[in-house]
Amino acid sequence: GGNTPDESYLNALSVLNVAENEGTDSLHPGIGFLSENASFAELIRSHGINFIGPPVSSMETMGNKSNAINTAKRLKIPVVPGSEGALANSSEASNVAEYIGYPVLIKAAHGGGGKGIAVVEQSGQLEPMFFRMSKEALNAFGNGDLYLEKFIRSLRHLEVQVLRDLRGNSHLLGIRDCSVQRNYQKLIEESAFDLPQKIEDQLFKYSRKLIDEIDYVGAGTVEFIYDLGEQKIYFMEMNTRLQVEHPVSEMVTGVDLVDKQFSVAKGNSLEALEVRPNGHAMELRIN
Repeated sequence: GGNTPDESYLNALSVLNVAENEGTDSLHPGIGFLSENASFAELIRSHGINFIGPPVSSMETMGNKSNAINTAKRLKIPVVPGSEGALANSSEASNVAEYIGYPVLIKAAHGGGGKGIAVVEQSGQLEPMFFRMSKEALNAFGNGDLYLEKFIRSLRHLEVQVLRDLRGNSHLLGIRDCSVQRNYQKLIEESAFDLPQKIEDQLFKYSRKLIDEIDYVGAGTVEFIYDLGEQKIYFMEMNTRLQVEHPVSEMVTGVDLVDKQFSVAKGNSLEALEVRPNGHAMELRIN
């Protein structure tokens, strides 16, 4: 394709064309671009190719951040105060911001990788930032929908690696800490440590509740904010795919997540899988 994502990595028909020409029977979507695109998964499966990922329904529910937040609310899982879903316009965003109080975060509903996200400190900055982020989200993800949430200054960004098969066997492969970031992009990812037992228990409880509720299949990550001031956990989003950071969990648990993705997609059971976390792992990302 061309020089932009739209012309190359986001060109679903082009990817399908290559897959069919090569006689592909299974397609692993990688860790970005089309990997969380429900329409792409549906397209691939409609052509008789096994998409290595969760059901389309799970991708639609959790891949869209505003849908995911509403699902968490329904399950009585705490979420960061913010908009109920995608915002219609900057005026609606302003009303929500006034209600929950500044500073706030504007975030792309289909975002990732630190793009389509910005802090707004005061009301005068909201409208221009709203239009800027909407344009950035549209260019990066093919969708300009935005939502808004309270900006928490003192926090840890924690995520739970999950794995689930078609029979409903769920496994939680530890907690990762990705609090060290620059411009909302993760720089250091490591095994979480020094967490209060109560917080750890809540992270596992909420993650299992979510993936069981949506009948998730395959590997995924449930992300949370740990508010250090309030000592509270808030659900943030779920990545319905493998993440760049997945080797941290692999190193600590000894479980090959890519291998298990293929195994689950073939219909194999994870019932006998034993997860025994051991040691500590750290991944450094060069941006």
